[in-house]
Amino acid sequence: MHITVAVIDKTSFEVKLFKLDVPQGTTAAEAARLAGLDANKIDAYAVFARKISADAPLSEGDRLDIGTALLIDPMAARRLRAQHKSQQPAPRPRHGGKHQLIKPLDV
Repeated sequence: MHITVAVIDKTSFEVKLFKLDVPQGTTAAEAARLAGLDANKIDAYAVFARKISADAPLSEGDRLDIGTALLIDPMAARRLRAQHKSQQPAPRPRHGGKHQLIKPLDV
């Protein structure tokens, strides 16, 4: 039975795909182990982005997605994006139209 194991590399942020030929009835945890992944660092398993348990059997052609812990809290990431956005200059207005308040600088 052919399956694919997908995991995101935490250093390069690229998706690594492992194509495996496993016996029928292989579970998600066994497939991750066969791909060379450490079971202690895996937080969640999913098949085609639908969450499953570690002992769920896989089927022919499944793509097993490996979920790991987040690198940053989502609220902290949102706060950092807002700070970064406030440092950018205000967008320049478009030319023309009745709603224009100021003229462009490079006329």
